[in-house]
Amino acid sequence: MSLINIIKQKILTGSSFRKDVLWSFSTQIIVMLLAFGITKVASNRLTVDDFGQYNVIRRSVSVISYIMLAGMGITLPRYLAFFQGGRNYRKMIDLTFSSIIFVGAASIITCIVGIVFSEYLIPIVTGSPDVSVYWIAIAFAFGTAVSSFLIAYYRGVNDFKKYSISQIVLQMLLFLSLVLIPSLSVKSIFVTWFIVSVLLTLSFFLFENRRNKSILLRGFRTTQIQGMMKIISLYTTPRLVGDFFLFSFSAFPVVYLSQKMSMSDVAYYSVGLTVVNMATPVFSFLGIVLLPYVSGAISKGNFGDAEHLIGRLAIWYIILALLMSIAFWLFMPAIINIFFSPDYLVSKEYSRILLLSVLPQSMYLLYRNPLDAVSTTPFNTLILVVSCAALVLLFNNSSTLSDYSYSFVIASVIQGGLSVVAWYRLKRKYYSKKS
Repeated sequence: MSLINIIKQKILTGSSFRKDVLWSFSTQIIVMLLAFGITKVASNRLTVDDFGQYNVIRRSVSVISYIMLAGMGITLPRYLAFFQGGRNYRKMIDLTFSSIIFVGAASIITCIVGIVFSEYLIPIVTGSPDVSVYWIAIAFAFGTAVSSFLIAYYRGVNDFKKYSISQIVLQMLLFLSLVLIPSLSVKSIFVTWFIVSVLLTLSFFLFENRRNKSILLRGFRTTQIQGMMKIISLYTTPRLVGDFFLFSFSAFPVVYLSQKMSMSDVAYYSVGLTVVNMATPVFSFLGIVLLPYVSGAISKGNFGDAEHLIGRLAIWYIILALLMSIAFWLFMPAIINIFFSPDYLVSKEYSRILLLSVLPQSMYLLYRNPLDAVSTTPFNTLILVVSCAALVLLFNNSSTLSDYSYSFVIASVIQGGLSVVAWYRLKRKYYSKKS
């Protein structure tokens, strides 16, 4: 069965599933286009050096906001869906309020660490010694965390319509703020984005609390908070390490270069990473859509069906990754002109090198969900730790932007290669038990 037929079969199994997929797919396309628009406006309105610092802060914020979110992006959807399926609305309220406390505590701890170690963190987070920019970045990280919490909530209650609307409205406001700010600077961007993220999230939550009384302070029980906190901690903690390295893998190159190279070099390198990020969401989305099928087959003991599907998908992923890489390589100057500014055409060499990472990253995105579904061993965490360690080692032995580009590709090959090896190891283990 072809990949297209598999997707059609899944979509046609029920109107609710079909609507969720269509909402999710449409949202990802719109959000992706708005993200391209944000990059286009920022690269045109900021100087090359400021655009370099902008990229350092954005990627640093992705790690900080993840720490502040404290894994609720995974835990909240999982348990809200579980409690909703059992019609246990009281526990949904307890879980939501407990999660808010969890995120608040994690954010406070992050700020305390940020104060204590500010001397070391300021240049890492911002690429400059400017203290005010540092705290603006921390504030925006909090805004990103609370908006991610909102999105996780809507995923958990299976309201993909509001899940989609909240993402689109947020991205639209971020884009419009870049267009409308009279004198654009790195500070004005992140101050405005912090305000937009927090106010929008509060608006959605207050609306939900007024409409169905399912969140915030209505109906929660203080006696249940301790037990719910324990559930959250036990589920979240093992997954934090792996996801931390996942975010760090993307953020480290730009943060490292901000300490070793000029901000102009950081800007040029960031263009290449952004081009890679244009391709990889396709593979991530397919994994999300097909994960229920794979997990369902495995849970029913039909490992052979899951293994057959993943084998077919691997072929499709390789073909698609190669076609996208070739197309991007051929039309790189046009892509840079369309999505950035002509000032960044000098980065086409590094961008073409970084395109070599698309194929191995597609393999990682294919196998990461099946690895979690099949085995309790944290293969993904181990893979990310090894690939991040390799990335750090390779960067420490590089000196030019070309070297750094090839280093990222090699680390990506390690990441994708280990995922393939881990999957085939699980296959052998499974079939040896059956024989």
